[in-house]
Amino acid sequence: MQTEREHGFVARLPFPRSHRIPAATLERDYQTVHIKPVPDARWHFEVRLPVSAQVEPIASADHSATPPATLSRILLVDYDASIDIVGLRLTADVDLASWLDEWLEQLGMTPISSRPRPTPHGVMGDILATKRTPDGITVARYATVRDHERTFVFVLRTPLANYRSVAQDFILTVSSFQEVRTVPGQKNTSSLQNPGERPD
Repeated sequence: MQTEREHGFVARLPFPRSHRIPAATLERDYQTVHIKPVPDARWHFEVRLPVSAQVEPIASADHSATPPATLSRILLVDYDASIDIVGLRLTADVDLASWLDEWLEQLGMTPISSRPRPTPHGVMGDILATKRTPDGITVARYATVRDHERTFVFVLRTPLANYRSVAQDFILTVSSFQEVRTVPGQKNTSSLQNPGERPD
């Protein structure tokens, strides 16, 4: 059970739809990182991260992404936070917002805010949730991105006290997401002109 003080703090947590990191700070303290967690180029991508972030590719080489499999884990070491990027295959008729609701229920998370967002690729799920652990309350934010049958789920996890410090970094990671395809004889390409559908 949350205390009254914890409940009030959780209820006031920010849920940004776009980052507000100044351009000068982006240039100085962030970088674009190419992540290739498996040999299959369909699961290669790039995101913009703090220069202090540590990336841990953790998917197996035999990645089928069914059921959900974590492709990579980004550690925001300054704030005891992580961003998992999960990959899975879902057909186009799957409502990702509803699927995300069901997945969080299976994980035992408690949603505190949900803001599905319409995109050209369907309605994307975007949920802020909490879970009590022996160490206190963990805040998690889940956001989906889709490209045809490939779905990527971004999962932020951090202690309640640190969430406000990493909320902007998380939405920057989601909105900067690009799938990277390596084609023989060509430069890397992306199949999405605006993957992540910047949530303004």
